[in-house]
Amino acid sequence: GDAPTRTLAFSPHVNQFFTIPKNQLIRKTGKHQHLPLSMAFPFDESPDQSAPLYTTADVTEVIRHESIMEMGKVVNFFNALSPSSIRVKPALLEDQARVSTYLTKTLNIRNYLFDCDGVLYRGTDPMPEASETIQSLIKNGKKVFFVTNNAASSRSELKRKLEKVLHCPDGLLSKEMMIGSAYVAAKYLQSRLFRKKDMENGNKSPRVHVIGTAGLCHEIQSAGFDVSGG
Repeated sequence: GDAPTRTLAFSPHVNQFFTIPKNQLIRKTGKHQHLPLSMAFPFDESPDQSAPLYTTADVTEVIRHESIMEMGKVVNFFNALSPSSIRVKPALLEDQARVSTYLTKTLNIRNYLFDCDGVLYRGTDPMPEASETIQSLIKNGKKVFFVTNNAASSRSELKRKLEKVLHCPDGLLSKEMMIGSAYVAAKYLQSRLFRKKDMENGNKSPRVHVIGTAGLCHEIQSAGFDVSGG
């Protein structure tokens, strides 16, 4: 059959993928094994933790440094496994050309999910290379989606913010690319509260009282509900 469609998701929450207590890795293989950790990659002296972070570049450098440290833990995890159980070994790709080749040719990823705050922008400041990356992916035929748990904005508002912050040309982004928690909540309520029989008989739309922002109210109203509150 056809190979499964590959999707890549970008999020700043690296630590959620691997839980490493203190200086040891615990892996369950029938019984618990305690495996010592050793850093797989040498890196420069860690940033001064007491120094204030003034710019987006400062924040980016701290994230880069922490990513290298986390990657060392990931590599140690895979090194402790049986070679026969590893299909693809992890690799840290810091060079832009290698990253592009790995994603588009080696893995042939066609769908990309981007978290927004902390990945594409911080406040109103774009993250380095974020705009170029998004535009390049879309222009090369990749499907790009923007995911956020910020329920304050509707999909239209998120689209406008991305266009402004990332300096995207008109027509590049569409509302269908936006997947916000307000929209997801509206679709969930729609699936739970709407009855096809009632809609066919012309009954009134279910009423929902919203305690939230105008963006959340808009999405729920767009899903067909009679909205109060907000």
